[in-house]
Amino acid sequence: QVNGVRKGHNTPYVPLTTNSGVLSDESNWRKRTKAELFEQPLIWFSFILISLISIVISTWMNIGDTESVFMNSMYSRILDRIHSASRHWGTIPHTEAGFQKLTAPLSCLDGPFIDESGTTCLPLHFTIVSIRTHQIDYQSTRHVIGYQIYPPNFTIFSGKQMGYVELYTPLYQEQSFLVWNRVGTNRIWIVDTSVAGVQQLIEHSVIHKAIMMALTTFFLVTLISFLISKRATTLLYQLLSISKQAPTKEGKHRLQRTLVKEMYDIGQLMHEHHDLVRHLSERDALTGAYNRYALEKAMENHFSKYAHTPTVFVLFDLDHFKELNDTEGHQKGDEALQTLVHYCTEHLSENNILARLGGDEFILLFFDQHWTSSLEKQLIKWVRESPLGTYHLGLSMGIVDLPSEATNFPEVYRLADQRLYAAKRAGRNRIAPPRNAPMIPL
Repeated sequence: QVNGVRKGHNTPYVPLTTNSGVLSDESNWRKRTKAELFEQPLIWFSFILISLISIVISTWMNIGDTESVFMNSMYSRILDRIHSASRHWGTIPHTEAGFQKLTAPLSCLDGPFIDESGTTCLPLHFTIVSIRTHQIDYQSTRHVIGYQIYPPNFTIFSGKQMGYVELYTPLYQEQSFLVWNRVGTNRIWIVDTSVAGVQQLIEHSVIHKAIMMALTTFFLVTLISFLISKRATTLLYQLLSISKQAPTKEGKHRLQRTLVKEMYDIGQLMHEHHDLVRHLSERDALTGAYNRYALEKAMENHFSKYAHTPTVFVLFDLDHFKELNDTEGHQKGDEALQTLVHYCTEHLSENNILARLGGDEFILLFFDQHWTSSLEKQLIKWVRESPLGTYHLGLSMGIVDLPSEATNFPEVYRLADQRLYAAKRAGRNRIAPPRNAPMIPL
Protein backbone atom coordinates (compact mmCIF):
# COMPACT_ATOMS: atom_id res chain seq x y z
CA GLN A 1 0.00 0.00 0.00
CA VAL A 2 1.51 3.32 -1.10
CA ASN A 3 -0.14 6.63 -0.06
CA GLY A 4 -3.48 4.92 0.54
CA VAL A 5 -3.49 3.20 -2.86
CA ARG A 6 -2.60 -0.50 -3.32
CA LYS A 7 0.06 -1.21 -5.91
CA GLY A 8 -1.41 -2.03 -9.31
CA HIS A 9 -4.87 -0.62 -8.45
CA ASN A 10 -6.43 2.84 -8.89
CA THR A 11 -9.07 2.35 -6.18
CA PRO A 12 -8.01 3.68 -2.76
CA TYR A 13 -8.03 1.10 0.01
CA VAL A 14 -10.84 1.78 2.51
CA PRO A 15 -10.36 0.39 6.04
CA LEU A 16 -13.27 -1.69 7.36
CA THR A 17 -15.10 0.10 10.17
CA THR A 18 -17.75 -0.81 12.74
CA ASN A 19 -19.57 0.94 15.58
CA SER A 20 -16.48 0.63 17.66
CA GLY A 21 -14.32 2.40 15.07
CA VAL A 22 -11.63 1.07 12.79
CA LEU A 23 -11.67 -2.70 13.03
CA SER A 24 -8.38 -3.45 11.29
CA ASP A 25 -6.20 -2.44 8.38
CA GLU A 26 -5.73 -4.76 5.40
CA SER A 27 -2.43 -6.22 6.63
CA ASN A 28 -3.87 -7.24 10.01
CA TRP A 29 -6.96 -8.64 8.35
CA ARG A 30 -4.90 -10.87 6.09
CA LYS A 31 -2.75 -12.14 8.97
CA ARG A 32 -5.78 -12.87 11.08
CA THR A 33 -7.83 -14.56 8.37
CA LYS A 34 -4.82 -16.58 7.16
CA ALA A 35 -4.29 -17.90 10.66
CA GLU A 36 -7.98 -18.82 10.94
CA LEU A 37 -7.93 -20.40 7.48
CA PHE A 38 -4.97 -22.70 8.15
CA GLU A 39 -6.41 -23.76 11.50
CA GLN A 40 -9.51 -25.23 9.87
CA PRO A 41 -8.99 -29.01 9.41
CA LEU A 42 -12.13 -29.29 7.27
CA ILE A 43 -10.68 -26.89 4.67
CA TRP A 44 -7.43 -28.86 4.49
CA PHE A 45 -9.29 -32.18 4.31
CA SER A 46 -11.50 -30.86 1.47
CA PHE A 47 -8.50 -29.50 -0.42
CA ILE A 48 -6.56 -32.78 -0.18
CA LEU A 49 -9.62 -34.89 -1.07
CA ILE A 50 -10.48 -32.78 -4.14
CA SER A 51 -6.84 -32.84 -5.27
CA LEU A 52 -6.65 -36.63 -4.98
CA ILE A 53 -9.93 -37.11 -6.83
CA SER A 54 -8.76 -34.74 -9.59
CA ILE A 55 -5.46 -36.60 -10.00
CA VAL A 56 -7.19 -40.01 -10.10
CA ILE A 57 -9.73 -38.85 -12.72
CA SER A 58 -7.05 -37.16 -14.81
CA THR A 59 -4.81 -40.24 -14.66
CA TRP A 60 -7.67 -42.52 -15.67
CA MET A 61 -8.58 -40.27 -18.63
CA ASN A 62 -4.94 -39.93 -19.73
CA ILE A 63 -4.41 -43.68 -19.53
CA GLY A 64 -7.46 -44.29 -21.72
CA ASP A 65 -6.44 -41.72 -24.33
CA THR A 66 -2.78 -42.77 -24.39
CA GLU A 67 -3.65 -46.47 -24.58
CA SER A 68 -6.04 -45.78 -27.47
CA VAL A 69 -3.31 -44.00 -29.45
CA PHE A 70 -0.86 -46.78 -28.56
CA MET A 71 -3.21 -49.54 -29.79
CA ASN A 72 -4.04 -47.70 -33.03
CA SER A 73 -0.37 -47.00 -33.65
CA MET A 74 0.56 -50.63 -33.01
CA TYR A 75 -2.27 -51.92 -35.25
CA SER A 76 -1.22 -49.58 -38.05
CA ARG A 77 2.43 -50.64 -37.88
CA ILE A 78 1.60 -54.35 -37.84
CA LEU A 79 -0.82 -53.96 -40.75
CA ASP A 80 1.90 -52.13 -42.63
CA ARG A 81 4.25 -55.12 -42.10
CA ILE A 82 1.56 -57.47 -43.43
CA HIS A 83 1.19 -55.37 -46.59
CA SER A 84 4.97 -55.28 -47.07
CA ALA A 85 5.42 -59.05 -46.56
CA SER A 86 2.46 -60.01 -48.77
CA ARG A 87 3.77 -57.87 -51.65
CA HIS A 88 7.17 -59.59 -51.57
CA TRP A 89 5.66 -63.06 -51.04
CA GLY A 90 4.70 -63.23 -54.70
CA THR A 91 8.32 -62.76 -55.81
CA ILE A 92 9.99 -65.61 -53.87
CA PRO A 93 9.51 -69.42 -53.78
CA HIS A 94 6.58 -70.42 -51.58
CA THR A 95 8.48 -72.51 -49.05
CA GLU A 96 8.53 -72.50 -45.27
CA ALA A 97 12.17 -71.43 -45.26
CA GLY A 98 11.38 -68.65 -47.73
CA PHE A 99 8.48 -67.44 -45.57
CA GLN A 100 10.61 -67.38 -42.42
CA LYS A 101 13.37 -65.49 -44.25
CA LEU A 102 10.83 -63.01 -45.63
CA THR A 103 9.21 -62.26 -42.26
CA ALA A 104 12.34 -62.30 -40.08
CA PRO A 105 13.20 -58.59 -40.65
CA LEU A 106 9.59 -57.66 -39.82
CA SER A 107 9.21 -59.79 -36.69
CA CYS A 108 10.26 -57.13 -34.18
CA LEU A 109 7.89 -54.15 -33.75
CA ASP A 110 9.30 -50.81 -32.66
CA GLY A 111 7.84 -47.31 -32.67
CA PRO A 112 6.25 -44.91 -30.14
CA PHE A 113 6.06 -46.37 -26.59
CA ILE A 114 7.78 -49.57 -27.74
CA ASP A 115 11.43 -48.96 -28.54
CA GLU A 116 12.19 -45.64 -26.89
CA SER A 117 15.14 -47.11 -25.00
CA GLY A 118 16.56 -48.66 -28.16
CA THR A 119 16.92 -52.06 -26.46
CA THR A 120 13.49 -53.71 -26.62
CA CYS A 121 10.77 -54.41 -29.16
CA LEU A 122 7.60 -56.45 -29.45
CA PRO A 123 8.06 -59.90 -31.09
CA LEU A 124 5.61 -60.71 -33.91
CA HIS A 125 4.67 -64.09 -35.43
CA PHE A 126 3.39 -64.27 -39.02
CA THR A 127 0.88 -66.85 -40.24
CA ILE A 128 -0.91 -67.52 -43.54
CA VAL A 129 -4.25 -69.32 -43.23
CA SER A 130 -6.14 -70.93 -46.10
CA ILE A 131 -9.72 -69.64 -46.35
CA ARG A 132 -10.81 -72.87 -48.03
CA THR A 133 -9.39 -75.39 -45.48
CA HIS A 134 -9.00 -73.14 -42.38
CA GLN A 135 -5.50 -74.62 -42.10
CA ILE A 136 -2.18 -72.89 -41.46
CA ASP A 137 -0.16 -72.99 -44.69
CA TYR A 138 2.89 -71.03 -43.51
CA GLN A 139 4.23 -69.91 -40.13
CA SER A 140 7.25 -67.75 -39.40
CA THR A 141 8.44 -69.20 -36.08
CA ARG A 142 6.56 -72.35 -35.06
CA HIS A 143 6.11 -75.68 -36.82
CA VAL A 144 2.31 -75.81 -36.85
CA ILE A 145 1.80 -76.29 -40.57
CA GLY A 146 -1.43 -78.15 -41.31
CA TYR A 147 -3.19 -77.31 -38.05
CA GLN A 148 -6.69 -75.87 -38.31
CA ILE A 149 -7.31 -72.69 -36.39
CA TYR A 150 -10.04 -72.50 -33.76
CA PRO A 151 -13.41 -72.15 -35.66
CA PRO A 152 -14.76 -69.16 -33.61
CA ASN A 153 -11.48 -67.32 -34.24
CA PHE A 154 -11.65 -68.06 -37.96
CA THR A 155 -15.20 -66.66 -38.04
CA ILE A 156 -13.85 -63.38 -36.66
CA PHE A 157 -11.07 -63.24 -39.25
CA SER A 158 -13.32 -64.06 -42.19
CA GLY A 159 -16.02 -61.59 -41.10
CA LYS A 160 -14.00 -58.47 -42.01
CA GLN A 161 -11.33 -57.59 -44.56
CA MET A 162 -8.92 -56.47 -41.84
CA GLY A 163 -8.82 -55.61 -38.15
CA TYR A 164 -7.37 -56.53 -34.78
CA VAL A 165 -8.66 -58.45 -31.80
CA GLU A 166 -7.53 -59.79 -28.43
CA LEU A 167 -8.60 -63.39 -27.84
CA TYR A 168 -7.51 -66.81 -26.59
CA THR A 169 -5.66 -68.97 -29.13
CA PRO A 170 -5.87 -72.69 -28.22
CA LEU A 171 -3.03 -73.53 -30.60
CA TYR A 172 -0.59 -71.45 -28.53
CA GLN A 173 -2.54 -71.81 -25.24
CA GLU A 174 -2.36 -68.12 -24.43
CA GLN A 175 -4.20 -64.86 -24.82
CA SER A 176 -2.99 -63.19 -28.01
CA PHE A 177 -3.25 -59.85 -29.77
CA LEU A 178 -3.92 -60.59 -33.46
CA VAL A 179 -3.99 -58.39 -36.53
CA TRP A 180 -5.30 -59.83 -39.79
CA ASN A 181 -5.76 -58.84 -43.40
CA ARG A 182 -7.32 -60.86 -46.19
CA VAL A 183 -4.88 -60.95 -49.11
CA GLY A 184 -6.50 -62.06 -52.34
CA THR A 185 -9.43 -64.48 -52.24
CA ASN A 186 -7.79 -67.58 -50.80
CA ARG A 187 -5.64 -66.50 -47.86
CA ILE A 188 -5.71 -64.54 -44.62
CA TRP A 189 -2.48 -63.13 -43.25
CA ILE A 190 -2.42 -63.04 -39.46
CA VAL A 191 0.17 -61.53 -37.14
CA ASP A 192 0.03 -62.45 -33.46
CA THR A 193 1.89 -61.38 -30.37
CA SER A 194 1.45 -62.24 -26.71
CA VAL A 195 -1.04 -60.07 -24.83
CA ALA A 196 1.28 -60.35 -21.82
CA GLY A 197 3.97 -58.54 -23.83
CA VAL A 198 1.54 -55.82 -24.91
CA GLN A 199 0.30 -55.38 -21.34
CA GLN A 200 3.87 -55.08 -20.10
CA LEU A 201 4.50 -52.26 -22.57
CA ILE A 202 1.27 -50.57 -21.49
CA GLU A 203 2.17 -50.88 -17.81
CA HIS A 204 5.79 -49.76 -18.17
CA SER A 205 5.34 -47.04 -20.78
CA VAL A 206 1.76 -45.98 -21.46
CA ILE A 207 0.55 -45.93 -17.84
CA HIS A 208 3.80 -44.39 -16.62
CA LYS A 209 3.52 -41.57 -19.18
CA ALA A 210 -0.17 -41.00 -18.39
CA ILE A 211 0.46 -40.86 -14.63
CA MET A 212 3.37 -38.45 -14.99
CA MET A 213 1.32 -36.24 -17.32
CA ALA A 214 -1.63 -36.25 -14.91
CA LEU A 215 0.51 -35.56 -11.84
CA THR A 216 2.37 -32.69 -13.50
CA THR A 217 -0.76 -31.04 -14.89
CA PHE A 218 -2.89 -31.44 -11.80
CA PHE A 219 -0.15 -30.39 -9.42
CA LEU A 220 -0.18 -27.03 -11.18
CA VAL A 221 -3.98 -26.94 -11.47
CA THR A 222 -4.56 -27.75 -7.78
CA LEU A 223 -1.93 -25.21 -6.72
CA ILE A 224 -3.70 -22.54 -8.75
CA SER A 225 -7.10 -23.69 -7.41
CA PHE A 226 -5.78 -23.50 -3.87
CA LEU A 227 -4.55 -19.94 -4.34
CA ILE A 228 -7.93 -18.89 -5.74
CA SER A 229 -9.94 -20.71 -3.04
CA LYS A 230 -7.68 -19.28 -0.31
CA ARG A 231 -8.39 -15.77 -1.53
CA ALA A 232 -12.13 -16.44 -1.66
CA THR A 233 -12.13 -18.12 1.76
CA THR A 234 -10.29 -15.15 3.29
CA LEU A 235 -12.99 -12.85 1.97
CA LEU A 236 -15.72 -15.11 3.37
CA TYR A 237 -14.08 -15.04 6.81
CA GLN A 238 -14.08 -11.26 6.66
CA LEU A 239 -17.77 -11.28 5.80
CA LEU A 240 -18.63 -13.69 8.62
CA SER A 241 -16.66 -11.72 11.18
CA ILE A 242 -18.11 -8.37 10.15
CA SER A 243 -21.67 -9.73 9.99
CA LYS A 244 -21.48 -10.39 13.73
CA GLN A 245 -20.90 -6.64 14.30
CA ALA A 246 -23.46 -3.87 13.83
CA PRO A 247 -21.79 -1.57 11.29
CA THR A 248 -22.80 2.06 10.94
CA LYS A 249 -24.33 3.38 7.73
CA GLU A 250 -20.99 4.87 6.68
CA GLY A 251 -19.25 1.59 7.53
CA LYS A 252 -21.70 -0.34 5.37
CA HIS A 253 -20.89 1.76 2.32
CA ARG A 254 -17.17 1.39 2.89
CA LEU A 255 -17.60 -2.35 3.34
CA GLN A 256 -19.56 -2.62 0.11
CA ARG A 257 -16.90 -0.73 -1.86
CA THR A 258 -14.15 -2.92 -0.41
CA LEU A 259 -16.03 -6.15 -1.10
CA VAL A 260 -16.79 -5.12 -4.68
CA LYS A 261 -13.10 -4.50 -5.28
CA GLU A 262 -12.14 -7.80 -3.63
CA MET A 263 -14.62 -9.71 -5.77
CA TYR A 264 -13.28 -7.98 -8.88
CA ASP A 265 -9.72 -9.00 -7.90
CA ILE A 266 -10.82 -12.63 -7.43
CA GLY A 267 -12.55 -12.60 -10.81
CA GLN A 268 -9.42 -11.28 -12.50
CA LEU A 269 -7.31 -13.91 -10.74
CA MET A 270 -9.63 -16.72 -11.84
CA HIS A 271 -9.62 -15.44 -15.44
CA GLU A 272 -5.82 -15.30 -15.54
CA HIS A 273 -5.45 -18.78 -14.06
CA HIS A 274 -8.15 -20.23 -16.34
CA ASP A 275 -6.07 -19.19 -19.35
CA LEU A 276 -2.98 -20.75 -17.75
CA VAL A 277 -4.79 -24.01 -16.95
CA ARG A 278 -6.11 -24.22 -20.49
CA HIS A 279 -2.62 -23.61 -21.88
CA LEU A 280 -1.14 -26.33 -19.65
CA SER A 281 -3.79 -28.87 -20.64
CA GLU A 282 -3.47 -28.28 -24.40
CA ARG A 283 0.25 -27.65 -24.94
CA ASP A 284 3.24 -29.95 -25.05
CA ALA A 285 5.54 -29.11 -22.13
CA LEU A 286 8.79 -29.43 -24.09
CA THR A 287 8.04 -27.69 -27.40
CA GLY A 288 4.91 -25.59 -26.84
CA ALA A 289 3.14 -27.27 -29.77
CA TYR A 290 -0.38 -28.59 -29.24
CA ASN A 291 -0.42 -31.97 -27.48
CA ARG A 292 -2.30 -35.17 -28.33
CA TYR A 293 -5.28 -34.19 -26.15
CA ALA A 294 -5.74 -30.88 -28.01
CA LEU A 295 -5.28 -32.60 -31.38
CA GLU A 296 -7.93 -35.24 -30.64
CA LYS A 297 -10.34 -32.50 -29.51
CA ALA A 298 -9.70 -30.59 -32.74
CA MET A 299 -10.18 -33.70 -34.88
CA GLU A 300 -13.32 -34.73 -33.01
CA ASN A 301 -14.74 -31.25 -33.58
CA HIS A 302 -13.71 -31.36 -37.24
CA PHE A 303 -15.31 -34.73 -38.00
CA SER A 304 -18.51 -33.91 -36.08
CA LYS A 305 -19.09 -30.38 -37.44
CA TYR A 306 -16.90 -29.85 -40.50
CA ALA A 307 -16.58 -33.35 -41.95
CA HIS A 308 -17.06 -32.07 -45.51
CA THR A 309 -14.51 -29.26 -45.19
CA PRO A 310 -11.33 -29.95 -47.21
CA THR A 311 -8.37 -30.59 -44.90
CA VAL A 312 -4.86 -31.94 -45.45
CA PHE A 313 -3.59 -34.20 -42.66
CA VAL A 314 0.22 -34.47 -42.51
CA LEU A 315 1.94 -36.98 -40.23
CA PHE A 316 5.72 -36.54 -40.10
CA ASP A 317 8.71 -37.51 -38.02
CA LEU A 318 12.42 -36.78 -38.11
CA ASP A 319 14.78 -39.13 -39.93
CA HIS A 320 17.80 -40.29 -37.88
CA PHE A 321 16.51 -38.59 -34.73
CA LYS A 322 17.51 -41.60 -32.61
CA GLU A 323 21.09 -41.34 -33.91
CA LEU A 324 21.16 -37.68 -32.84
CA ASN A 325 20.06 -38.64 -29.32
CA ASP A 326 22.54 -41.51 -29.15
CA THR A 327 25.56 -39.55 -30.43
CA GLU A 328 24.98 -36.05 -29.05
CA GLY A 329 22.62 -36.66 -26.15
CA HIS A 330 18.92 -36.14 -25.47
CA GLN A 331 19.47 -32.47 -24.68
CA LYS A 332 20.55 -31.93 -28.29
CA GLY A 333 17.49 -33.88 -29.47
CA ASP A 334 15.21 -31.72 -27.31
CA GLU A 335 16.86 -28.61 -28.74
CA ALA A 336 16.19 -29.85 -32.30
CA LEU A 337 12.50 -30.42 -31.53
CA GLN A 338 12.14 -26.99 -29.92
CA THR A 339 13.91 -25.29 -32.82
CA LEU A 340 11.68 -27.05 -35.37
CA VAL A 341 8.46 -26.10 -33.55
CA HIS A 342 9.64 -22.49 -33.21
CA TYR A 343 10.37 -22.42 -36.96
CA CYS A 344 6.95 -23.93 -37.75
CA THR A 345 5.17 -21.43 -35.50
CA GLU A 346 6.78 -18.54 -37.36
CA HIS A 347 5.93 -19.88 -40.83
CA LEU A 348 2.45 -21.36 -40.34
CA SER A 349 -0.76 -19.39 -40.60
CA GLU A 350 -3.53 -19.25 -37.98
CA ASN A 351 -5.47 -21.71 -40.13
CA ASN A 352 -2.95 -24.49 -39.40
CA ILE A 353 -2.45 -26.69 -36.34
CA LEU A 354 0.85 -28.27 -35.32
CA ALA A 355 0.66 -31.00 -32.66
CA ARG A 356 3.27 -33.28 -31.13
CA LEU A 357 2.10 -36.86 -30.62
CA GLY A 358 5.24 -37.93 -28.78
CA GLY A 359 8.95 -38.39 -29.40
CA ASP A 360 9.74 -36.89 -32.81
CA GLU A 361 6.29 -37.58 -34.30
CA PHE A 362 4.15 -34.57 -35.26
CA ILE A 363 0.87 -33.86 -37.03
CA LEU A 364 0.29 -30.79 -39.17
CA LEU A 365 -3.22 -29.82 -40.28
CA PHE A 366 -4.04 -27.53 -43.20
CA PHE A 367 -7.72 -26.59 -42.88
CA ASP A 368 -9.82 -25.42 -45.85
CA GLN A 369 -7.29 -26.85 -48.30
CA HIS A 370 -7.05 -29.80 -50.66
CA TRP A 371 -3.75 -31.43 -51.60
CA THR A 372 -2.58 -29.44 -54.62
CA SER A 373 0.70 -28.81 -56.45
CA SER A 374 0.81 -25.41 -54.78
CA LEU A 375 0.63 -26.94 -51.28
CA GLU A 376 3.19 -29.55 -52.35
CA LYS A 377 5.66 -26.81 -53.35
CA GLN A 378 4.91 -24.94 -50.13
CA LEU A 379 5.73 -28.02 -48.01
CA ILE A 380 8.93 -28.75 -49.95
CA LYS A 381 10.08 -25.14 -49.51
CA TRP A 382 9.12 -25.23 -45.82
CA VAL A 383 11.19 -28.38 -45.20
CA ARG A 384 14.23 -27.30 -47.25
CA GLU A 385 14.44 -23.94 -45.47
CA SER A 386 13.92 -25.45 -42.02
CA PRO A 387 16.76 -25.71 -39.46
CA LEU A 388 16.78 -29.53 -39.69
CA GLY A 389 19.99 -29.51 -41.73
CA THR A 390 21.80 -27.92 -38.77
CA TYR A 391 21.18 -31.13 -36.83
CA HIS A 392 21.81 -33.45 -39.82
CA LEU A 393 18.18 -34.58 -39.74
CA GLY A 394 15.77 -35.38 -42.54
CA LEU A 395 12.00 -35.54 -42.53
CA SER A 396 9.49 -38.14 -43.80
CA MET A 397 5.81 -37.36 -44.35
CA GLY A 398 2.62 -39.33 -44.83
CA ILE A 399 -0.27 -37.23 -46.17
CA VAL A 400 -4.02 -37.86 -46.24
CA ASP A 401 -6.52 -35.69 -48.13
CA LEU A 402 -9.81 -35.21 -46.26
CA PRO A 403 -12.67 -35.90 -46.52
CA SER A 404 -12.20 -38.17 -49.54
CA GLU A 405 -9.79 -40.63 -47.88
CA ALA A 406 -10.97 -40.93 -44.25
CA THR A 407 -13.96 -40.15 -42.04
CA ASN A 408 -12.60 -40.45 -38.48
CA PHE A 409 -9.37 -39.88 -36.54
CA PRO A 410 -8.23 -43.54 -36.13
CA GLU A 411 -8.77 -44.11 -39.85
CA VAL A 412 -6.89 -40.99 -40.97
CA TYR A 413 -4.05 -41.67 -38.53
CA ARG A 414 -3.68 -45.29 -39.69
CA LEU A 415 -3.57 -44.26 -43.34
CA ALA A 416 -1.08 -41.44 -42.71
CA ASP A 417 1.08 -43.76 -40.61
CA GLN A 418 1.21 -46.34 -43.42
CA ARG A 419 2.32 -43.68 -45.88
CA LEU A 420 4.89 -42.30 -43.46
CA TYR A 421 6.52 -45.72 -43.16
CA ALA A 422 6.29 -46.22 -46.91
CA ALA A 423 8.28 -42.98 -47.28
CA LYS A 424 10.88 -44.32 -44.85
CA ARG A 425 11.16 -47.63 -46.71
CA ALA A 426 11.59 -45.74 -49.98
CA GLY A 427 14.72 -44.05 -48.62
CA ARG A 428 13.55 -41.44 -46.07
CA ASN A 429 13.49 -37.66 -46.48
CA ARG A 430 10.50 -37.72 -48.79
CA ILE A 431 6.74 -37.20 -48.95
CA ALA A 432 4.20 -40.00 -49.46
CA PRO A 433 1.27 -38.06 -50.98
CA PRO A 434 -2.46 -38.90 -50.99
CA ARG A 435 -4.02 -41.59 -53.17
CA ASN A 436 -0.73 -43.54 -53.30
CA ALA A 437 0.78 -41.12 -55.83
CA PRO A 438 4.54 -41.38 -56.51
CA MET A 439 6.91 -40.38 -53.71
CA ILE A 440 8.17 -36.80 -53.65
CA PRO A 441 11.83 -36.35 -52.65
CA LEU A 442 12.72 -33.51 -50.28
